[in-house]
Amino acid sequence: MHVADIFWPAVISVSTGGPNSPFFLYFIFALLAAGFRWECAEALFTTAAAIAAFMAETFVLSQRPLAQLLETRFDLNGFIMRAGYLVIFGSC
Repeated sequence: MHVADIFWPAVISVSTGGPNSPFFLYFIFALLAAGFRWECAEALFTTAAAIAAFMAETFVLSQRPLAQLLETRFDLNGFIMRAGYLVIFGSC
């Protein structure tokens, strides 16, 4: 179930605008759920997995044909801020 908490936000945000998607908040839900379910070590592991999924999503959407198909643009400042949000919410 926890893997699905990380997987589905990545899939949803890829199809709705990538890193600039409003569905980014579902990643934060997964981090908070991990914090309530387990202790600090597992929450940090979940944070690393969420950041990896977020980076993979950004890499996939930065490929030229897919970016043109979905009409997405890469925003470096937004990417750094959202990755920082994941780190803040996932820290113990």
